[in-house]
Amino acid sequence: MLVSYSNIFFYTSTVNNWQKLLINEDNKKIITNALEYNVKEGKINLYGFVIMPNHIHLLLELLSSDKTSFQRNFNKYTSQKIIQNMIQNNLQNELLSYKSNQVDRIYQIWERRPKWIQIQNNLILNQKLEYIHKNPISKKWDLANSDQDYLWSSAKAYFTGDNSEFPFLSMLSH
Repeated sequence: MLVSYSNIFFYTSTVNNWQKLLINEDNKKIITNALEYNVKEGKINLYGFVIMPNHIHLLLELLSSDKTSFQRNFNKYTSQKIIQNMIQNNLQNELLSYKSNQVDRIYQIWERRPKWIQIQNNLILNQKLEYIHKNPISKKWDLANSDQDYLWSSAKAYFTGDNSEFPFLSMLSH
């Protein structure tokens, strides 16, 4: 059981203009690879996640970086990899829809201000984890028949008690 909630957050990052860039399986893998890296490097503990077509939700604990550093590094890395993936797959026309008018970048993959909600207690922690797991089966999305059937989420690991598919996931006891 978690003792301190001071560095545990519900994090939502949205693809620029809510475009459905994360439908692509390779782009989803880029996200999970980046999460795995951050866990292995001791930057975060990841307690829950879901990768939706145009946004991600994470339940994470910051260990060795602050919100700004994590967000900047995670978004920069995933953006660069997604752009490379689009170029390699001859999706330059699609990439144009991410063109930026800012001087510090050519493309803008993620919205500028992701949402951070600090977790205050176990009740909120469990509510956010349930929200993450139910998101793919909501009426708006209807991406799977059940939450544990959606492949790009921590729901199956929690349902089965087996996180071997995403070994970087730290599962919470209920």
